[in-house]
Amino acid sequence: RTWLRCEGRLGPAAAELGISVPGARKRLTRLETVLQRSLLRPPSARYDLWLALRAHDLAAEARQEDR
Repeated sequence: RTWLRCEGRLGPAAAELGISVPGARKRLTRLETVLQRSLLRPPSARYDLWLALRAHDLAAEARQEDR
């Protein structure tokens, strides 16, 4: 989420997380493996990831309202 908030830029995301740029890159590379989609190289799945997280958040909000 931090990387998405930083518009897919490693430097600002790493700074916000308090980690090094190589550390942020390593984490995103691991996430690419899990998602089986590219995040750091074109074509990027960055917008797909944003949409998925947004849908998840909206569903969670709806569940909270139903309680």
